[in-house]
Amino acid sequence: MLEQHAPFPGLIIDGRWDVVDLNPPARRFLARLEAAPANMVEAIFRPGPMRAAIENWPEVATAAFRRLEREAPRGRQDPEHAALLETAARALAEAGLEAPREDELVVSPTFRLGDTTVRTFSLISCLGAPQDVTLDELRLELLFPRDPES
Repeated sequence: MLEQHAPFPGLIIDGRWDVVDLNPPARRFLARLEAAPANMVEAIFRPGPMRAAIENWPEVATAAFRRLEREAPRGRQDPEHAALLETAARALAEAGLEAPREDELVVSPTFRLGDTTVRTFSLISCLGAPQDVTLDELRLELLFPRDPES
């Protein structure tokens, strides 16, 4: 699915938001951002090139926090997931932001690449009935341009 999504960026992340795989357009897009994230929570919430490139960071960060909360493992404690939530919560607090009580229907990250603005939206999907438990936590995130200019 990643390869078929070209020419648009696509990536696979696991339950801890570690980047598992990228398609070539995603590699090029991240190279233009001067970012090579191993973990999307770190890339979105810690100061760095990716966070700096997201023009609507408050909107994206609060939505990402809600998603991270929603994806917390049910029925078991996961110290790594708790640490990611803490990283995200700290970044929101430092920016004077609060996580919304309800999810937004659509969040559209807008990136600044030099003099170019790239407006996107993403589709996040997972396998509905995986036969292997390791596939259960994988998420496929496909980015699409939001307008013809992007």
